[in-house]
Amino acid sequence: MDAREYTHDGIEEFFDSDLAYAAKYDALAGHVIRSDDGLSRKTRELILIALACAEDKVDPCADHIRDALNHGATDDEVVKTIQLAGLAGSAWGIKTGSEALKRVRNEQ
Repeated sequence: MDAREYTHDGIEEFFDSDLAYAAKYDALAGHVIRSDDGLSRKTRELILIALACAEDKVDPCADHIRDALNHGATDDEVVKTIQLAGLAGSAWGIKTGSEALKRVRNEQ
């Protein structure tokens, strides 16, 4: 779908199997993630980085790091978010975040 900014392995095929569901999911994601109502997009992406770190999800973490940087976050803000996730979740959050951040930095 054009509205989806990115996807992860295995998800696109699932969404393509039910386009009505995919459209509703994309609308909800657009409302929750891509809104600046109440929280800036940058702040939303930093929160999503922390959640991806806590869940040990490197690919989504890297996606949200890219989005946070594209929406005005600094490298230092991303690092501080990863540190916070590691403190709240565990050292695995730091491992996940640092791996994702290294991947994004290597792309630049």
